[in-house]
Amino acid sequence: MGSRILFVLIFCGSLFSQTLTLHAQENYQQWLQKHRKAFQQFKDKRDKAFTEFLKQELKKFQAFQGRKWDETPKPRRIPRAKPLPPRRLPHRQIIKDIPLPKKVPPPRVSPPGLEEAGPSLEINFFNTNLKIYYDPAFDFSLPEEINKEVISTFWAELSQTNYEDFLKQMNYYREALQLNDWGYGMLLAQVASALYPKSKNQQNLFVWFMLQKSGYEAKFGLQDQTVYLLIASDNVLYGTNYFKLDGKNFYLVDYLEPAKQIKSLFTYEGNYPNANKTTDLYMKHLPNLKPSINTRTVKFKYENKSYNLSFQYDHSLIEFFQNYPQTDLEVYFATPLSPKSDRSILAALKPVIQGTSQAEAVNRLLRFVQTAFDYETDEQQFGREKFLFAEETLHYPYSDCEDRSILFAYLVTRLTGLDVIALDFPGHIATAVHFSEDVKGDYVTYENKKYVICDPTYINANIGMRMPLVKNATPTIIKINSPRLALQ
Repeated sequence: MGSRILFVLIFCGSLFSQTLTLHAQENYQQWLQKHRKAFQQFKDKRDKAFTEFLKQELKKFQAFQGRKWDETPKPRRIPRAKPLPPRRLPHRQIIKDIPLPKKVPPPRVSPPGLEEAGPSLEINFFNTNLKIYYDPAFDFSLPEEINKEVISTFWAELSQTNYEDFLKQMNYYREALQLNDWGYGMLLAQVASALYPKSKNQQNLFVWFMLQKSGYEAKFGLQDQTVYLLIASDNVLYGTNYFKLDGKNFYLVDYLEPAKQIKSLFTYEGNYPNANKTTDLYMKHLPNLKPSINTRTVKFKYENKSYNLSFQYDHSLIEFFQNYPQTDLEVYFATPLSPKSDRSILAALKPVIQGTSQAEAVNRLLRFVQTAFDYETDEQQFGREKFLFAEETLHYPYSDCEDRSILFAYLVTRLTGLDVIALDFPGHIATAVHFSEDVKGDYVTYENKKYVICDPTYINANIGMRMPLVKNATPTIIKINSPRLALQ
């Protein structure tokens, strides 16, 4: 297998070594003439048809402005509930011994076993070093003038390279690193950035090509000699402009930095054959990156007793999430903590709640999330709306209502096994918990079960207390798909 790869790479390299070098002084017509040979033979007849398709006239499309999750502004200051005197809650359902998750070493990420064939590049993928071999025929440049003919020729050239073995490497690393669809796109984008460091246009076209060859729906957009990347997703990407194409929402994205949100561009309707997968932003597993462990210590008080807790979090994941698109809240509620974070924070909270009733345990977890983390809106902290994954809340100095609700729901599920739902009020997110014992307080009914309101943002509020700002509001209920089974 290795010798075949080597032969193909050497053959491709010799075939294109003279034809794939473009000097800056060459104009567009010279470049097109030089690369016309790429149209003479195709490995895949789909590529021949698609190359001809790309020569058709591009159409101008107007962007739909990126949606906001909630038009109601969040409070810059949050109310505090009046402290209640200590009271004994019912102890019919006791939180018994809480087993901690076993220490499991992360799977080792090693090279995919291909023989050294052709040139290679090394990238640092969020603290994980990867070595990737590629066909030397990838190494060609685009002219300054970008139009449909150039893009059609780009597809023709790249479709005749040994992209198949390159994608085998990408799929190997995708599985080894446990990457979801967005993580796979980031991997391709980092490779493209290393291959074409001086051309963002060529980076976007390379990712566009490889995404489609990987079966994903993706398109390029063209505006003022700039190439943009569009991907289809069934998730909503909030704050991201999108285009209605082929009956689907195609979002304007950049995997490495915030995408420029333009109002219109030229693109096409239609798909490359068998490229019909939409990008899914859910994560079945957190990425298996080389850990970069940080420790944080926080303190809180409950019924005149002070607690100092230390826990760990993985900074490699913080970097991974930094440019993650804001999407449906269900995605955040369904995403677990990293193994080290999970074990450390559960170990810290275990002695706080063990031996108490369900209601008492949830009250203590409420107070922990309410008071151990300082409050600021996303606009104050980031200058934009940004939902935080639970891992991020352990890192950033501030968090707001949905961030606290995501972390609180995770802790309740892991430590007590109780069912939790999220409550979406105008301008506010809270949670509600279904107890197996009778608990007094404000509640909602969902699927014929009583869920008692628990607000991780309403400082000093106990279970059953609703924040005054949403006293008369009716929430939309968000079902939470718990990321893991409870520890009990």
